[in-house]
Amino acid sequence: MIVSAHLLGPDVKSRLQDAWQGEVFGMAMYRCIAEQQKDSFRQWQWTALHQLEIETGAEMRQLLLRHGLSVTELEESRRAGLAEAARIVVLPWLEMMKEFADDLPATIDDYRTLERACALEGRDAETMRLLVDHEVASLDFAQVEMRGESQISISPVLALLKEPPRFPG
Repeated sequence: MIVSAHLLGPDVKSRLQDAWQGEVFGMAMYRCIAEQQKDSFRQWQWTALHQLEIETGAEMRQLLLRHGLSVTELEESRRAGLAEAARIVVLPWLEMMKEFADDLPATIDDYRTLERACALEGRDAETMRLLVDHEVASLDFAQVEMRGESQISISPVLALLKEPPRFPG
């Protein structure tokens, strides 16, 4: 059974909309960071992160549409993502990873709480699980990078991708 939009409370609907705008933020931020990487391996890593945002966003978009919710991509969310990219991309790599990772635990907690609050089934439940898992994979990436294990850091992200980017070279 799929819960219809009228059964989702206003708070849950609002939080789903916020999560959607978080994907808009992330798509803009990750693309911008990927485009600014001089090293082809790091560019590939950020391209993979961007692809995960795209794929997660596509699933979120479908969930919102199935529940009669807006999928408008607010320019404000996109600009905020670009501003965050501009803020951290100039930092030394390890500091950039720390800044990138700092907000992710709270986001993961918020999304886990939202997942429970939605109590969805089927494809919608899978989408909510992906919403959580993709943030966990992003945090794992940053934490492994901070340990200096760049060769394996992107593995959790790649494991979630339907269409991983081509490895450079």
